[in-house]
Amino acid sequence: MTAILTPSDVVVGASAPDLTLRDAGNAEVRLSDLWSSAPRALVIVFLRHFG
Repeated sequence: MTAILTPSDVVVGASAPDLTLRDAGNAEVRLSDLWSSAPRALVIVFLRHFG
């Protein structure tokens, strides 16, 4: 299932949705899997490619 989140769907201080993203090797990675392996902090950076 694919969902599109808008800025109004994301609230500061709320729990993050369980997203499935692709890593640099094009493998699917679930946010909950990353969180379970790094319980203290998790930073996700979205880079936009221009060109």
